[in-house]
Amino acid sequence: MAEKLYNKLPECLRYTKQQLNFWRDLSWHTTIGHAREWLSIHNLSEEVKEGIEAFNEKRQVDYKKIRKTK
Repeated sequence: MAEKLYNKLPECLRYTKQQLNFWRDLSWHTTIGHAREWLSIHNLSEEVKEGIEAFNEKRQVDYKKIRKTK
């Protein structure tokens, strides 16, 4: 597959790569912005607390524990 791409028109390949990178970067910056905003509002919720504890303890999130507290 890499060889097929290498043998294509370089200008078209360069433009395609540029477009893919543009949309990847745009979606990343949009998504991370929303995630940052959500977390800043909900950072003291039981969901976030359980998620962070599970990550630090290297275990799965206990979804039943979260649902019991609501």
